Amino acid sequence: MAKTVAAYAWLQREDWPQWIAADPMFEPSYETWLAKSEARIKEFEKRGTGIEKVTVRFDEFICWAKANRRAVDTKARSEFAAMLLMRSRDKGH
Repeated sequence: MAKTVAAYAWLQREDWPQWIAADPMFEPSYETWLAKSEARIKEFEKRGTGIEKVTVRFDEFICWAKANRRAVDTKARSEFAAMLLMRSRDKGH
C-alpha cells in the first residue's frame, strides 16, 4: 500500500513580513513558525503520513486567493499547496 503524502505549505523567510501583515494568526517571527512547522511535520510522519514541503510564494498565493475568493488563512494555504503538489506530479507523468 502506498504511503499517504500530504502537502505542507512551506513559506519563505523573505516573504514573512507580507505573510504576517496579511494574516494576523501568524506567529510574529519566522523562526517560531519554522520550529512549529517542523514539529507538526514530525507528528504527521510519526502517524504514518508523509509530508512534502511545497513552497508557497506570497504573491502567487494572493493572486490565487483573490481569483478564487478565498481568505488569507491556513486552510486556503493548505489547499493552494495541495493544488501545487498535484500540478507538479501531473507534469512529472
